[in-house]
Amino acid sequence: MMFKSLRRDWHQFRLLSRDAVRQLIDTALFSRESDPAEYAIWMVALVATPVLVFAVRQMLTYTGLVNAPAEVVLKVALVHRLFFVTYGMLAAALIASLTWEALFPDGRDQEIVGILPVRPRTFAAARLGAALTVGGVFTAAVNLPAALIYTAFSAGHPLFRGQVPGLLVGHVLATM
Repeated sequence: MMFKSLRRDWHQFRLLSRDAVRQLIDTALFSRESDPAEYAIWMVALVATPVLVFAVRQMLTYTGLVNAPAEVVLKVALVHRLFFVTYGMLAAALIASLTWEALFPDGRDQEIVGILPVRPRTFAAARLGAALTVGGVFTAAVNLPAALIYTAFSAGHPLFRGQVPGLLVGHVLATM
């Protein structure tokens, strides 16, 4: 009996989560009459472009710093890391501000889900899962390409050459 109840809740959670992701994007981007995925892709591309351009430009910086003292290279790297962390925080704030209102149940949810035999915790978990999915995909799309590019270019400097996995993991953890 308990297994059937958990299986039913899991099935409801999956269905509600899929719908909640689409509804969250739709509400956040005000795209009620068109496909919200297209708007989401263009928004991610727009937000990810500055950080990608900055990461690519650092190839010249680290190439020029090959003969520089270690203190100078570390200070330059610190400034770059602060830029990436700050930009990641701004991108997260942007997605939070766009999706904040969409997280709360509205009249449509009350009319549709309110009459179904769905537990409130399943509905709340589906909404939370949708918000985490949208936020995770957005921050990954903005930060992962820049992390890969920046790590590859900064690893070209002799000071960072043996630290590629650590640089990549640290960059991803700090920006996401």
